[in-house]
Amino acid sequence: MKATTASMAHTEGAAKRARQQLFSMITAFGLPALLFTITPVDDVNYRIRIYADETKDRILSAVNSDNTQVLRDFIIDCRKVSREYPGLAALDFENILRITIEHFLGWSMSEGKNKPDEGLFGDVLGFCSAVEEQGRKVLHSHILIWVRGWDIVHENLGSANRRVKCSKMI
Repeated sequence: MKATTASMAHTEGAAKRARQQLFSMITAFGLPALLFTITPVDDVNYRIRIYADETKDRILSAVNSDNTQVLRDFIIDCRKVSREYPGLAALDFENILRITIEHFLGWSMSEGKNKPDEGLFGDVLGFCSAVEEQGRKVLHSHILIWVRGWDIVHENLGSANRRVKCSKMI
């Protein structure tokens, strides 16, 4: 039902819906603790070449070439393949994003909740991700993260007296 009634991606309606979701996260959890961006570079992505199966003819010719030429050919081939097969670049980006959420944030995608003691930032209360396409046709994602206990850290950083007291606790 969502697929037939939701706004089309990259439209004003989709942006409005995304803003509403973000504001509801802020209402539920307060301001986010962290923002980071994931920007994989498709121009030197060997996985996309493997997905496209473009490497068979190149391996034998690379054996008799010097390292500089092999590297130059590799970069040109990866760029060409990622432009010819944008779906493969999108699939690779989706895999990178999923791995980042599962292991970097410590968030179980299947259960929709935090995996205790597994994320780099502590216990994640929630996150919000916005995927965009850059001018050079590369996908990237901005991720806002809400971390348990961040409100206490934020409060203590705001006061010079509390800051000194907290630094002594460390």
